[in-house]
Amino acid sequence: MLTTLIQRTEFSDIWRKFVTTGATEDVPEHIKMSWKRCKEMGVDPLKEIAALESDQKALRKRVDENLDLHHLLQSHYKEIEEKFDIAPFVILFADAEGHILSIRGHENILRMLEKSTLKEGASINECHTGTPAPGTSLVERKPVTVIAEEHYFHGLHWASCFSVPIWDHQKNIIGCLDFTSTSKFGKELKDLIPYFCNIANSLQFEVFLKERLEFFELHDSYFRSTFEYADKPLILINR
Repeated sequence: MLTTLIQRTEFSDIWRKFVTTGATEDVPEHIKMSWKRCKEMGVDPLKEIAALESDQKALRKRVDENLDLHHLLQSHYKEIEEKFDIAPFVILFADAEGHILSIRGHENILRMLEKSTLKEGASINECHTGTPAPGTSLVERKPVTVIAEEHYFHGLHWASCFSVPIWDHQKNIIGCLDFTSTSKFGKELKDLIPYFCNIANSLQFEVFLKERLEFFELHDSYFRSTFEYADKPLILINR
């Protein structure tokens, strides 16, 4: 059972102290800022994560808006899962607004995330899920690790997560990639961070390369058309 992989850490007392008194001593800076944001938004750390109705039409639209990255990630899932088998984990991709577009990996962890209402179409933002690595990563605009009781929501204290934003060539965040395991495998997850960052960078580069190739193909077609339609005005438009 997955419950045998879950263990309480010494950070539990620090979390409890913040929840009851607001004290932030010994709290990492990115966790402290997230906790403060959650408190300001009135997020209750002890209640269950509220289930959001899954709008399949809206989910399909978001996937279509991120189709290149979504397809690239789908094509790499199997390879990623085979290479990093030292710990059970799932890979989650969320768009720039914090909506989960795809999630797959270890079956038991998937079930626990779903129990916490985290599934495709759900929001992973701080206002809904406390201090999730993906939501906090999108706010902080940098890679973020959240281990066990560093999660603001008590219901996610079983998890250890690492998330890294994915950028387009214009330095806009187009989403984030998250790797989630259990609290027991927090150290293993941290050891794999350089590899996870390389995966995100590779996906980022592939998206950029695909965009550039499409751009050059468009201009090449335009150039060739100038000969075929030399006597007519031509207009080149983007998507």
